[in-house]
Amino acid sequence: QQQQQHQQHQQQQQLQPTRINVVDTAKFWMMLAVMIVHWDCCFSAGLPASTYPLRFLNPWCTRTFALLSGVVSKEPVTRENVSNLLVRIVAPYILFNTVLSFLVFTPINIHGFPTVASVAPAAWYSIAYAENASWYLIGLAQWRLLSTPFANLNGPRQLFISIMISSIGGYAGISYLRFDWAIATYPFFVFGQLFNLAEALRKIPDNTSTKALGVGLLAALCIFQAAPLSQNLMGEIPTFGWSSTEHYQLNGSWKEESAYQWFWLRGYLRNIFELCKSLIFLLLCLPRTSNVLSYFGQYTLYPFLLHWEALTLATKVFAHVPWTNDHTRYPVVQGIFQWIFAVIGLILLLMFLSVEPVRFLFRPFVEPLWLRQILRCRSSKK
Repeated sequence: QQQQQHQQHQQQQQLQPTRINVVDTAKFWMMLAVMIVHWDCCFSAGLPASTYPLRFLNPWCTRTFALLSGVVSKEPVTRENVSNLLVRIVAPYILFNTVLSFLVFTPINIHGFPTVASVAPAAWYSIAYAENASWYLIGLAQWRLLSTPFANLNGPRQLFISIMISSIGGYAGISYLRFDWAIATYPFFVFGQLFNLAEALRKIPDNTSTKALGVGLLAALCIFQAAPLSQNLMGEIPTFGWSSTEHYQLNGSWKEESAYQWFWLRGYLRNIFELCKSLIFLLLCLPRTSNVLSYFGQYTLYPFLLHWEALTLATKVFAHVPWTNDHTRYPVVQGIFQWIFAVIGLILLLMFLSVEPVRFLFRPFVEPLWLRQILRCRSSKK
C-alpha cells in the first residue's frame, strides 16, 4: 500500500507541473498580446501593418484568458470559499479602481493630488462600468457565480446552458459591471472548467513536429483572417457582445431586423473560431516544462492591472526614438525593426511588472491577503 501511494504521489507530481507550466506560459503570451493590442489601439503606437496582427490577437487573447481561468477555477463558489472570491477577485477590482487609479496613478499624471469631490464620482463610475483592463476581474467573478448553480450537472448540459445564457444575455446591452462583455465570453470559462487539459497534454506528444504543426496552423489562421476574401465575413462577426449599434451596423450599412435577431449566431462563429486558436496554442505550441516565461506567467495579474499606466510612460519614451517618426528609403525593413523593437520592449516591460520588487510594492492592492485576516477575525468573533 505504501508503494502504491508513493507511485500515485509521483504520478500526481508529474502531471501537476505539466498542467501548471502550460497554463502559466500561455498566460505570459496572452498578456503580451493584450499589451500589444492596447498599445497600438489605445495609444496610437503606429506600428506598421498592425491591422492584421491585431485582427488575429483581438479578442483571441481575452477568450484564451477566460478559458485558462476556467481550467484553474473548477470548484463552484460555496460558503467555505466565498472569501477567496472576495479577496482574490472583487477586492483587487475595487482597490484598483479607487486607491490605485485615483490616489496613486492620477497624482502622478497630473503632478498633484485630486480633490475628494472629483475622485468620488470618478471612482464610482470606474467601479460601475469598468472601462479599463480591470473589467476582466469583475467578469471572472460573474462567470464563477453564474457557473455555481449548474455545477452538479454533467458537462454537456453545463456547456449548453452557458451558450443559452450567453446567447440571450448578449442582447441585454448592460454595460454595468461590463456584463455585456463578460456574458459573451462566459462559455469559454465553462469550457475551461470542463476541459481536462492535463489529460489532453498527456495524449499529445511533445516534440518538435507537434510544435511546428501548431505554429503552422496558427499561421494559416492568421493568413485566413488577413485575406481579403475573409475580411467581409470576419468583419460581420462581433468581437464582444451583439447588442450595441456598432455591431448592429454591419460594414457601414444598416441591416434588417431579422439579421439582428440571428446576430448571436455570428457571435458564436467568433467563439468557435477563437476556441480553435486557443486549443491549438495550448496543446501544440507551448513547452510543457518549467521555463522563464512560465515563472513570470504566474504573476500576470500584476501587469494586467498595471500595464495601462506603464504603457502611458512607454509611449512617451517611444516618441523620442528617431525611427518612429522618420520615413526611410526602406519602409519594409524599418517596419520589421519597429515590430522587433516593440515586441522586445513590451516583453521586458511585462517581465518588469512581474518582478518581486514591483509585486511587493503593489501586493496590498493586487493581492490583499490582509483582508482575509480581517474576515477571519470577524468570523471568529461571531
